[in-house]
Amino acid sequence: MFLSNPVAINQTPSGSNEKRQVVPPYISEDVAIKLVKKLFGMTPTRVKELNSYEDKNMYIQVSQVYTNPNVAELCSEGYVLKVINSEDSKKDVKIDGETALLQYMYKNGINCPQPVMTITGVYKSLEKIYAKDTADGSEICETPFSLCMVRMYTFLPGKIIYEVPYTPTLLYQCGKLCGTFDRLGKDFHHPGYDGPYMDDWLWSLANINELVNYVHAINDEKHVELVLSVIQEFKAKVQPKYSKLQKGVIHGDFNDQNILVQQKPLQSTKCNNKQEYAVCGILDFGHTQRGHSIFDISISIMYFMCESRVIDPNLVGGHMLAGYLTEMELNDVEFELIRVCVAARFAQSLTLGAFNHSLNPTNDYLLLTAKNGWVIFDRFWKQKPEEIDGKWREILQSYK
Repeated sequence: MFLSNPVAINQTPSGSNEKRQVVPPYISEDVAIKLVKKLFGMTPTRVKELNSYEDKNMYIQVSQVYTNPNVAELCSEGYVLKVINSEDSKKDVKIDGETALLQYMYKNGINCPQPVMTITGVYKSLEKIYAKDTADGSEICETPFSLCMVRMYTFLPGKIIYEVPYTPTLLYQCGKLCGTFDRLGKDFHHPGYDGPYMDDWLWSLANINELVNYVHAINDEKHVELVLSVIQEFKAKVQPKYSKLQKGVIHGDFNDQNILVQQKPLQSTKCNNKQEYAVCGILDFGHTQRGHSIFDISISIMYFMCESRVIDPNLVGGHMLAGYLTEMELNDVEFELIRVCVAARFAQSLTLGAFNHSLNPTNDYLLLTAKNGWVIFDRFWKQKPEEIDGKWREILQSYK
């Protein structure tokens, strides 16, 4: 059913003008069980598919009996089996970099999933994944397949922050976590991040110019105009100042689906008996890259704006920056450009979401941002820059 291949594969040449068309791999529960048994020497007792954008993630619980000599103790919370899409599976050295980064961040106090070794003592395995199950689990040459990298991580307990109200306190904590990540990322080096492996990555804000090749997937002409206007401003104001922006390894997708929270002890009083939460972890290092640090906090602000119901979305940036600045300093140029970078991520996420949904019309997860995103994006971009700046600075002062 699967073909292991330990040989590294070459990535697609950087600078290609071909459109990225990624279809998530087909992984049924039976396929997931066979992969876990074969690669990790464990027997799944429960399998559940998790949300994923371009890959396939499966939550796995296993029996207490296992044969993996590289696992000293089972994770009581379970595991996540990740099957990377065939396109990103070509970035072999980048995947090794993600493993090293997960371990580095964990050792430095960031609560994140930890990679699990296979029975052969490696952290990944390239597998032949068929487009559909076969009746008996044997290989059928006529069945289309893809070569996909398979990995497994420890499962982190908690709620994704998307499921709880975004209070100012939580926004501050998220900003602080993003700042901690970026501060640590400035001192992290690995060939997977220091080479050209992410130069053509469409989800990097540095490649915002490429969006013009995907706006055809947007159905509303006013939305197209909005995206194009932001691209022009980013090119005019941000790109000429790259030399003045700090760089390091950034998370690249610090959004409300990738941050975990846990309940704080309920303190019932006459004034307040509401459940409160605290940030407790971060997931998904698949978009990590070497890039400008302000891209990370800008990306995060954008996603939290989309689901902000406790406070005005246009004020989210002030609370998140207050937390971020406790860990990372920003110079005047960086602070000035955050608004445009936030708008650029709106343009990027909404455009690529529409394009990917056109390729995978049954995956509504691809349209999650679009549910509120276009309205919030338009309102944010129409507000005067000096008004946004002034409100954010007022919020920053309130934390001092």
